[in-house]
Amino acid sequence: MFNNLLQSENTGGSPPPDGRTVQIAAHMGAAFFDLSSRAKMMVSGGDASALLQSLATADVASLPVHGVCYTAFLNPTGHVLADGYVHRLPEGYLLHTEPELREQLPAYLRRYVLRSKVAISDATEAWALILVVGPLSGRVVCAALEQPETSLAERDGRQCWMPVSEDMGALAFHWQMAGASGVGLLAPAGAAPVLGAQVAAAGAVAGTAGDLDALRIEGGTPRYGRDMDESTLALEAHISRAISETKGCYVGQEVVARILARGHCNRALVGLLLGSADPGQVESAVTANSKSVGRVTSVARSHWLGQTIALAYVRRQWASPGSAVQVGCGGGTIQATVTELPFASSGQTNEVGTQ
Repeated sequence: MFNNLLQSENTGGSPPPDGRTVQIAAHMGAAFFDLSSRAKMMVSGGDASALLQSLATADVASLPVHGVCYTAFLNPTGHVLADGYVHRLPEGYLLHTEPELREQLPAYLRRYVLRSKVAISDATEAWALILVVGPLSGRVVCAALEQPETSLAERDGRQCWMPVSEDMGALAFHWQMAGASGVGLLAPAGAAPVLGAQVAAAGAVAGTAGDLDALRIEGGTPRYGRDMDESTLALEAHISRAISETKGCYVGQEVVARILARGHCNRALVGLLLGSADPGQVESAVTANSKSVGRVTSVARSHWLGQTIALAYVRRQWASPGSAVQVGCGGGTIQATVTELPFASSGQTNEVGTQ
């Protein structure tokens, strides 16, 4: 059925609109993206676990060898300095995050090393990273690497080694992108073209950075540097899955605990439905009753939902689903409706007739 739908998108001999095929594939089959440019670093040594446990919001110390988790790093006031994944390998911990944090995150970690037995080294060029997104992502990865589907089944929080070729393998792990299932593949540098060809042959559709951006906005997944930065509190940013409420102390924990006890932040990251608005014309201002109530941080056209969508921070009074606000667009304003995140689970209509 999925393959038939993709073929129907190409009837008449003309290519589909930009991003349409990829978004449909990510919702009904599988799409893949080369994320090898993400910053990667190795944290090793006898005190590596203790260092990361004292800084990361997730319970890194509880990770078994070959375990993986999503986490954030905060400053003492609870604001976000970085987010990313931590993989526990036999030789240490491999972290990967946004490319822009390649120098910033290691510098932050080194501030706390002091006399600890910890080595921090750049590993960006040493690893390739492929992300496969969609309900069939696990099946596609296992088929591409000629492994039984049980290789990934019931391995939440764990990664497994899969052979890519006779002399090369990849670490497969569940990628926690809110609102979508995904599998990440970490492999030695240079493996990206091979992995890409294999997952494409298994039925995944190649996507661009712009396609992935639309999917992460649909999923309500903030991107560091665009939707969150040092001015953003962790609990404002829809990344509660990165925060352990049971682990010991870490930098910024007191602020997180106070907010959890209070039950809310003064603003929150929400979704906005913008109808037929041109994404390129959408401005940052969000108003209600002619007063500023927030700002748009990311915007994209969702072919799956059949309209333009955005992520925005709005004041708590306007954060409830269904709230009506106005957004700047093309020098004027347009009506927008607040919706819960992720968009994909909010019951919105899609434009391919698959409700």
